[in-house]
Amino acid sequence: SSSMSLPANLPAEVRLIWEHLERARLEKVKDNGNIEAEIPRVVKRGFDKVIARVVRSLPSDKSVDHNETGQRLFDFGRITDEVLVGRVPRNTSDLKLLRDEESVHAVVSMSEDWELRDLGWPPGMVCNAGMTWIHLPTPDYSAPRLCDLISAVQFILLHTAEKDRCVYVHCNRGRSRSCLVVLCYLIARYGCSSAQALERVRSARPTMTLGPSFSGFWSNLRRFEEAVALCHARRSLHARPGP
Repeated sequence: SSSMSLPANLPAEVRLIWEHLERARLEKVKDNGNIEAEIPRVVKRGFDKVIARVVRSLPSDKSVDHNETGQRLFDFGRITDEVLVGRVPRNTSDLKLLRDEESVHAVVSMSEDWELRDLGWPPGMVCNAGMTWIHLPTPDYSAPRLCDLISAVQFILLHTAEKDRCVYVHCNRGRSRSCLVVLCYLIARYGCSSAQALERVRSARPTMTLGPSFSGFWSNLRRFEEAVALCHARRSLHARPGP
């Protein structure tokens, strides 16, 4: 079962969406995806980590990640009134900026432990800044698992139920792993199609990239959309009056 508990004052509409997602999560939790179904998931995840580290070690244009003074960039975009997506916060000051200026009270982190360590994140940094945190570590250049996408969306639903409370979703550069999470949120919360969600996220986060059409990002986006559609279909079926 999910470790998240539902507050008593959760709006009925949000509660219903959360429960549908929980049903989908429980059904999919043992489903490791297309490539992962053919080789052990732990092997693939290990391979993804190696690839990410190799790519990071290659010479690159520092202007992509750093300003003219050599300081690492921190930027983000607001997708909806309640959800923002962007780069990994560099320090407590970035978190305080999100909290004080953007009303962020909770953070979804898709970065891996080693990525956060490389930035010098001290233990408990997000919680010490007065925010709630969920960590769903996913190798860079690898799509989040379907069950992690569902857990992330459930977390966002719970922490945006109250007015003027926002959630920040990040990975390293805020272009792929985190963007996939907010795409799924738009599909679940607002009934967007994947095309509508893509248009909305791309307008707020033009640097979004999900890779080629055969990548795991696109396949998991389709799988999430299908899982949500199946839940809605079951809801409609159960809501029909008996003969």
